[in-house]
Amino acid sequence: YFEETLSPSVQLFLRNNDTLAQKYSYTLTGKNDTTLEFRGNWPFGPFHTVVYDSVRNLALIGSGGGVYILDASDPFVPQKINDGIRTTGIVYGIFYNSNDSIVYIASGSSGLEIWDIKNQYSPQKIGFYRTPGQAYDVYILDTLAYVADGYYGLSIINVSNPANPQEVGSYNTPGLSSNVYVSGRYAYVADRDHGLSIIDVSDPTNPQEAGHYPASEQVLGLYVSGSYAYLAEGGSGLWVVDISSPQNPQEVGHYYTTGDASGVFISGTYAYIAEGKSGLQIIDVTIPQNPQEVGHYHTPGRASGVCVSGHYAYVASANGLSITDVCDPSNPQGVGFYDAPGTAVGIYDYYYGDIYVIDGGGLRIISSNYHLQEEGYYKTPGQAYDVYVLDTLAYVADGDCGLRIIDVSNPTNPNEVGHCSTPGQAYEVYVKGSYAYVADGYYSLRIIDVSNPANPNEVGFCDTPGRARRVAIIFNLYAYVADEKSGLQVIDVTNPQSPQIEGSYDTPGSAWDISGDYPDLSLAVGNGGAQFYFFLVGGI
Repeated sequence: YFEETLSPSVQLFLRNNDTLAQKYSYTLTGKNDTTLEFRGNWPFGPFHTVVYDSVRNLALIGSGGGVYILDASDPFVPQKINDGIRTTGIVYGIFYNSNDSIVYIASGSSGLEIWDIKNQYSPQKIGFYRTPGQAYDVYILDTLAYVADGYYGLSIINVSNPANPQEVGSYNTPGLSSNVYVSGRYAYVADRDHGLSIIDVSDPTNPQEAGHYPASEQVLGLYVSGSYAYLAEGGSGLWVVDISSPQNPQEVGHYYTTGDASGVFISGTYAYIAEGKSGLQIIDVTIPQNPQEVGHYHTPGRASGVCVSGHYAYVASANGLSITDVCDPSNPQGVGFYDAPGTAVGIYDYYYGDIYVIDGGGLRIISSNYHLQEEGYYKTPGQAYDVYVLDTLAYVADGDCGLRIIDVSNPTNPNEVGHCSTPGQAYEVYVKGSYAYVADGYYSLRIIDVSNPANPNEVGFCDTPGRARRVAIIFNLYAYVADEKSGLQVIDVTNPQSPQIEGSYDTPGSAWDISGDYPDLSLAVGNGGAQFYFFLVGGI
């Protein structure tokens, strides 16, 4: 989404499944000269990893393009301290050194980032190294960082000077390197489809493969304890591999989990498994050849990463951080939860001030400053998909709960002032004059009179052939609807009580999105693939 400001600057807002909102600034220095400067981001998206500082009782969870720092001293009520760690890539892995309070972040395409959190209220970025691949995980031993770097394998980086890290060696594994654990002279690398690669790193400048274990499925999680490597292998569950002879690793035990095992942490004689929709599973590995489940807890969201400290398991889930009391592994109990923002599905920037973001669970109001800080939140009753802001009101398309109208005059305390139910799934809303136009799925276009926000009411509707996903209004004459089944639908809305289809264009694929603007009077329709269709409608 582009928003023009005073020349020569242009702001760009992005929405996707990884980072809820990223804001960039274009500096235009000439007709053909543009430079792109990273301005900040709002680090909300998929949760991949969590680590715990048992000295300061801090939980660090990687979320999209950043890291939350939480005070977990009271596990029943974890509180956000800071979300100032903003990365330019997606946070996939974190290694935390509590001795010097340094956080090492595997930040996807941005490589390795190094942050100082001695003052947890004001984290400082102190260094970075852009690896050649996608940094998925990192492990620190002495002054070396071992980075699982996607299709580029293992990168070894000297971090003795965190402000100036330098690569000293690398090894190109045959698969996609996604997890790494270092013990002694060996680096154990989860290589997805190619299983477990064991790399001799006794000479970091010349690492060599010592052994290999061909897993039965993708290796998504890895933990090494003693003479065993514990592998989380998706639908195949937990595999225990004897690595006492690194040149000849051998499977010795296996347990089929009920979900997709994606993360594993060993504490004492138990393996704690993050297994997707099934939550947290606890497996007794006292006898590695015969692992047995002893306990299970359904986390509030899809579990993707886990760490254990003392009596508590900290699980990174789709919805935030879940804290589970595992004092009795046979009867784990959920005690606390931090509900973080979810995946971005809608964004609106109003008059270059606050940014309004829909994350499924409701409306979040973000201050448009350098670091993009959340100011307020309103949880809607349904599945929120879109927002349109006019003056001090935010109009939210709230799925099967219809249209919600929220007063945002005080961004720190948004509150609902009115609502209007629709018969279908409200996917998008566009407000023009006294009317809100709602793309309502299989129930097509609904027109709602919002002249009295406290009492909005539907005044008309128009059936489209398929499922209405998006809507744009040009002047007050026509509604342009992206209809998932039948492409672009043009609807005359000069009489809101009796809207009529005036024309259509059947795009080859499913029409998922639409954008229109004045004075160009042009439309772009995305058809669900890598194609866009552009229409000039100024002649209507």
